[in-house]
Amino acid sequence: MRGLMLAAVATGLIVVATPAHGQQVDQYEPSDTHPFGRAHPDAPPELSQFEFMIGLFDCVDEIRQPDGSRVSFPATWGAHYFLNGRGVQDEYFSPQFATSNIRIFDPDEGVWVITFFRMPGYQSGIWKGGLEGDSLVFRNAGRTSGPGLTFYDRTAEGFEWKSGGDDPGWTSSCRRRE
Repeated sequence: MRGLMLAAVATGLIVVATPAHGQQVDQYEPSDTHPFGRAHPDAPPELSQFEFMIGLFDCVDEIRQPDGSRVSFPATWGAHYFLNGRGVQDEYFSPQFATSNIRIFDPDEGVWVITFFRMPGYQSGIWKGGLEGDSLVFRNAGRTSGPGLTFYDRTAEGFEWKSGGDDPGWTSSCRRRE
């Protein structure tokens, strides 16, 4: 009797866990055929705002030092669709540190919500924002104005990024890897 009950429970779990109509639950994730994944057709249309970032990029970064001088260094930035094509996750690697961001559009608020992580020397944060003119602009959660993080000159070949306003503390110029 106990064996029959376990079999019935297991069968019920399989039925509940099986996607309806045979739909594959990870069909938009990165794969051999689509190494950076694909946008899910039911994802918010704003997901296309980050289409420029999908792929792998070689970057030249520049950071302002406390004495006002600037230091340049190479970096790589790569992004792929995740959550079955409903969000974007990116990873950034430089000689000094690595970062990762999870980018999800919140249709109720009408903004992008970005969760940021950095190692070594753990840091994390949440940024919110979206399209302002031709640029994507994000500010620390809770701020609605002032300088933030800006993606601009976004094309299929690459993009520019800056932290700060007219005299940015950090810039990144990224070109798509062939």
